[in-house]
Amino acid sequence: MIEKLENLKKLTALYLSTLKPVSEEKNMYEAKIKLSSYTELSSIITQMLKSCILVLELNANKDSDIALMLEMVLQLLPVDEFELLDRISEIVNVQSLVE
Repeated sequence: MIEKLENLKKLTALYLSTLKPVSEEKNMYEAKIKLSSYTELSSIITQMLKSCILVLELNANKDSDIALMLEMVLQLLPVDEFELLDRISEIVNVQSLVE
């Protein structure tokens, strides 16, 4: 029994790496995604919101308030600021390489 438990621990250490425990919080985990830029993050958020809006619109008008709120959130998304963050990040990274 102990040997099986040890084998199981080894397997979980090797394969269960997507979720990491959040410090101090019981039963709370985080998963990281790799992105190339803030612009990519902005694009992903935008596409997720558009998908939600589309699904809500296809499911009749009963959730029209939710669709309207999602559309407003989409309009408030600071896409230009995400692009600015990318450019600043590039400049800082290039400057760090020069020094």
